[in-house]
Amino acid sequence: MVAGETVFIGSCSGTFFAINKRSGQTLWTYNIKHDGNQSSFHGGILIAGNRVLLGTDRGTDLAGEGHIYAFDAVTGKMLWKYLAAPGVSTDLLLDGSRLIAYCGSGELVALDLQSGERLWKQKVTAPDPDRYLPSPVLLKHTVFATTGTGLVAAVQATDGKVLWERQLAPTGYLQPVIVQDELYVLSSAKYLYRLDKRTGRVTEQKDLQASPSFVPSQATDSMLVEFSDHTLRRIRKGHVLWSARADGELTTHKPLVLKDLVVIADETGKLTAWELETGAPHWSTTFHHLTAPITTLGADSEVLYVGTQDGTLYAVSFNKLQHRKE
Repeated sequence: MVAGETVFIGSCSGTFFAINKRSGQTLWTYNIKHDGNQSSFHGGILIAGNRVLLGTDRGTDLAGEGHIYAFDAVTGKMLWKYLAAPGVSTDLLLDGSRLIAYCGSGELVALDLQSGERLWKQKVTAPDPDRYLPSPVLLKHTVFATTGTGLVAAVQATDGKVLWERQLAPTGYLQPVIVQDELYVLSSAKYLYRLDKRTGRVTEQKDLQASPSFVPSQATDSMLVEFSDHTLRRIRKGHVLWSARADGELTTHKPLVLKDLVVIADETGKLTAWELETGAPHWSTTFHHLTAPITTLGADSEVLYVGTQDGTLYAVSFNKLQHRKE
């Protein structure tokens, strides 16, 4: 996550870093292991004013726990923390002054942004120790959360009231996504559903021929989705506009959309940028001798920031990447 002059990144060693984006100098750190048996950062980082917010989780330790943290983005001072055992591995949502998290316990919780005080909680699903929950999405004060058992739930962000539930399949991992105020759900069973956001009724179902992986990105009128067959696809209203194949399994947790480009990484250490409109390759570069895969990408107007699973951060000038192909 790039915010102002700072890059924020978590490492698998259990340390959260704030790094000066120009010099690479560490500004401050926080070791989450000081707060219990937790070590992992899997969800996105959220910036709200001068606060940086993030969730942590137990990683592979079934006896571990996790927290939601609020730090002062400049000083690193911890403003508050909330015990959310077994942790939060999904992206956080912000609805006004309410911070909403989908905990590994299968509960949605809403916290006051300023104090960290819990406002409400709502059980959505039973916890599954063998997998992480999908990230929820927010639209017009409604949270849409899915489960590993084929269920979609709409929950009112103001008070946690369940508005509706829809069983899309008897099993299967589901990932919700919002595009132009429309609710879509990607299924590990290789389907894309469009749902009426007011009732949960399925209005359209498309066979994608492959399983989506990780979290999709939005690009105004479409979504960018990574697939298990090593492809990146741009999808608009259920129709695949283009499909581009990488050299190996995709490792980025989410495609990075940069104006008219979209960037992903694969298991070979190769970064590739495709033109958003056509899917044509624009540039590519390979990071050789990596000790861990590239998982996170961030950018400002001049620099691409590349993070690996072991917490290593690289900064690459866009001037060196333009029109470079390997």
